[in-house]
Order: sequence, then C-alpha cells, then structure tokens
Amino acid sequence: NESFDLVFCQCVLLWVADVGTAVTEIQRVLEPGGILIALEPDYAGLIEQPPEIATRDLWLAALARAGGEPEIGRKLPGILAAQGFAVRVDLLESVERPSPTRFEFLRTLPLSPDEQSTLARTEAAAQRLTGDWAQLAHLPFFLITAERP
Repeated sequence: NESFDLVFCQCVLLWVADVGTAVTEIQRVLEPGGILIALEPDYAGLIEQPPEIATRDLWLAALARAGGEPEIGRKLPGILAAQGFAVRVDLLESVERPSPTRFEFLRTLPLSPDEQSTLARTEAAAQRLTGDWAQLAHLPFFLITAERP
C-alpha cells in the first residue's frame, strides 16, 4: 500500500477485463500525490482516408471479441475521476504515415471469415495507394495523467 510515486502503463488497460478494479489497485499502491501515467488508444476514434482503407469496424469487433476495450482511451478519464483522481488528458498530436504493420496486428485478432476477406481487400487497396499522403490512418492515443488524492 502507498509504495509507489509513479505507475506507468501503455496499451495495458486496453486489455484489462475490469478496469475499475485495476484503477482501485493502482490507487492503493500509489502514495498520496502519486501519479498514474497511462497511454491508451481509442479505436472508435480511428481516422482513415480514403474510405477503401477503413478498418475501424474490424478493429472494434475483433478487439471486443479478444477481450479488449477498444474505447478505453475515452473512458479512462471518467473512471479515474470517479475514483477521486485529479485527471489531465492530452491527445498525442502528431500524425504519421500509416504503417502496413497495422494489418499484421489486426490479423492476430479473432476475425470471422467475412472480416478476413474484408481485411484482405482493404490491405490490397492500401498497397495500391503509394503516393505521399495518399492514405491516412490515425489511431488517437490518450495521454492521461492522474494524481492520487
């Protein structure tokens, strides 16, 4: 109890089945005034352009089936505030060119046969778009700083 001045997690709470209990445990181990820094994604806010490369719905369904919480980035600040934390939220602001590895990671999640076909078509469309900024795929990440009371 009250042993740590900092807890840091990145893409961890996305996979925790009971985030409320996890936040209670984080609060327990943090000393008063201790800080939680969490960097978590929000797949529901995924921005993709042009439409033929969109994978948002695949991510949402597959992450939920795999036990993830695809909207943890947007939900976590409220969960922390309800536990009494003083919360600050920043969004990572840079937008990079999309990486083809996003398709590789998506393939590791449980996809139905129809979703696998959709992913194959989407990946093929993305491979055809080779010009600078011909495509955009931005996953918002929430940088959450929460101070324990």
